[in-house]
Amino acid sequence: MGPVNPGAGAPPVLPANELESLRAEAQVMEEQLRAINERIAGFKGEARSPMLVAAVDREMCVACDVCTAVCPVGAIHVNDVAEVDPNKCTGCARCVTECPRGALSLHARS
Repeated sequence: MGPVNPGAGAPPVLPANELESLRAEAQVMEEQLRAINERIAGFKGEARSPMLVAAVDREMCVACDVCTAVCPVGAIHVNDVAEVDPNKCTGCARCVTECPRGALSLHARS
């Protein structure tokens, strides 16, 4: 009979700091997956909203151009701050989810 391995089949025990690190990494991955799924829905036309339009908080915007890069219809341009063309905006929210400063939000069309 061979040697007995008392821990065989049991999950490995991780140090507490490594476990917390893995949890934090998983949370970031979940957020990235949510953003990817929102983009996929946008390609299917599911995320379009004729009732909503993106708006910029001029005090929060730092003109980083992230929103212009992710807008699928070219509805945003940046001068001193981002500006949304409501006639082009589809309300897909990509700019809202990608803005690192949280300077964009969706509002009902007027």
